Amino acid sequence: DAAPWHRLYDFQDFYCAGTAIDVHADPYRYEPLHRCEHAVNTTPAYRADPNRVIPAPVPPYDLPPFALAARLPFVTARVLMAVAIVAAFLAAIAGLAAAGVPLEVAALALAFPAGYLLLDAGQIVPFALAALVWSGVALRRGSDALAGVLGALTLIEPQLGLPVVAALLFA
Repeated sequence: DAAPWHRLYDFQDFYCAGTAIDVHADPYRYEPLHRCEHAVNTTPAYRADPNRVIPAPVPPYDLPPFALAARLPFVTARVLMAVAIVAAFLAAIAGLAAAGVPLEVAALALAFPAGYLLLDAGQIVPFALAALVWSGVALRRGSDALAGVLGALTLIEPQLGLPVVAALLFA
């Protein structure tokens, strides 16, 4: 049960925000997040504190995929998120290899600790990372437009994406 693909300890926050969006509710308010989070989160912190709730930890434009995921049972959605995170890391590794980094170096650099920890957390950072890496590959190959589109995708994590977009605009 402690394996990272079993935990995804932040995923319930995304899932419940998606549930709120799916029913046209506010994903940043106590309800319906409270009800949902206590239904899907069985960790000791939630059992010990019946009032605990964590609002959606992302901007609203990140939530539509989670609204779709919320239509699935939580366990199924969590498995799909784990698969998507692993796929994003594999894409980032492939991108680094395409940029000339030896495959084994790219794999080791991303697998531990970043890959393991972000899978354990159930975060969306791996998707921004894959977009960032492939944006660099596109730049290296002289495809500025594709680099711009991929760079813009890093904005799923605004604190990471804003410097990327600024650098791309400057370049």
